[in-house]
Amino acid sequence: MTKRTLKAVYLYPQSTFRGEMRSDTLWGMICWGIRFLYGEKELVEMLKNDNRDNFPFIISSTFPFAEKKEGKSHFFPRPYMPQMPFSKLPKPERKTAIADMQARKAMKDIAFMEKKVLEKLCKEGFNAETLMQALKAEKAVAIPKVKSDSMTHNTIDRLRNGTLEKDEGGQLFHTEEKYVHFAPTVVSGDTDNSAKAGLFFLVDVKATGIWKKLEAVFRFWQHTGIGGDRNIGKGFFEIKTGDFEVEESEQANAYLLLSLCKPSEQDLNMLETKKESPLFNYQLVFRKGFAYNRGNEKKETVACFTEGSIFPIQKITGTITNVGQKKDIEVYHNGCAFFLKINVLPS
Repeated sequence: MTKRTLKAVYLYPQSTFRGEMRSDTLWGMICWGIRFLYGEKELVEMLKNDNRDNFPFIISSTFPFAEKKEGKSHFFPRPYMPQMPFSKLPKPERKTAIADMQARKAMKDIAFMEKKVLEKLCKEGFNAETLMQALKAEKAVAIPKVKSDSMTHNTIDRLRNGTLEKDEGGQLFHTEEKYVHFAPTVVSGDTDNSAKAGLFFLVDVKATGIWKKLEAVFRFWQHTGIGGDRNIGKGFFEIKTGDFEVEESEQANAYLLLSLCKPSEQDLNMLETKKESPLFNYQLVFRKGFAYNRGNEKKETVACFTEGSIFPIQKITGTITNVGQKKDIEVYHNGCAFFLKINVLPS
């Protein structure tokens, strides 16, 4: 195993928050922070770098962590593993295959694995069967979860400073707000009330001097909040940073994706040659929305590989793309890939 040193950013929720804290969203908020603190020229210069090789930093999506007296427990996305198509199984084995699929279904709600468990699997090498055994043990672990609640709001009549009325009734609307829920483990009937939970993401620093600027942006976030509805007190976090070490397998033959990844044309050409590989397992998500500070300017929809996807070890970078729909508006999407090296064994 080899140790890789990264930076970690810890978000301790001080309120509920809106939206998903994924790598492209975090990157966009970092860009706005750099523009506000250091000027537009600094941001434009940074955006001239359009892929993982030459961009000054790469970030992961957020994942949950639990903090107790003995330290922090970090959780990473479970890897997507290959399964043999049911039609290719010999008939005598189909009964066993059905039982196996039922066992997998029972484990499907486990979205995350503790860091030390994932590192142990990578050290020894793992396949679908050994991953399933690890998930069974993980089912007894208290993992922080991001939960959502629908919150009711009033539409305000600004002329009379009261609730807007229409058809003899107040006008209500609902928003989805998220929070990090953690059920502390109970030992001998005593709950550890000192336990905390939050979200963290990793930063791979590529350029000298950029980390100090990023730390300034994170301090800026503590004052402004992150995500939607910040003007009404949502999305506020206490933010701490620190070094982060992760062990990667020396016999690694695959990458585990910890961010969203918008593949470049070169990436797609390479992956096309690996589409039958048992080390290529992925999920896709379509990212869309509106450009911040651009009114209702709609961004182009972008297809990305999701966190937990697995790729053969090849040169995959991802890319930063312009998703503005008008020539006078430059809106960028971050699809740079953040990987950990893992060792996947044949099933």
